[in-house]
Amino acid sequence: MNAAATFAAVFAALAAGHQAGDYWVQTDSQAARKGGPGWPGRRACAAHVATYTVTLAACLAVAAWWLSLPLSAGWVTAGLAVSA
Repeated sequence: MNAAATFAAVFAALAAGHQAGDYWVQTDSQAARKGGPGWPGRRACAAHVATYTVTLAACLAVAAWWLSLPLSAGWVTAGLAVSA
């Protein structure tokens, strides 16, 4: 698979993961409190970031498996860490 096709597949997987993570996985409580002050806001934001990142990783893992994408675990981890 060439680089452009890999890029497109990763983009599609991460775009789907973004939608799922922000709209299906994030709880109402996280959405309401993640911008709030103090530790309750920080906890809600951290919980959202954690579930969002896991959702992105799951979508990317499924796409990588299904399409046999030539992805490096190190680069994927680094990219997800920067995103988080």
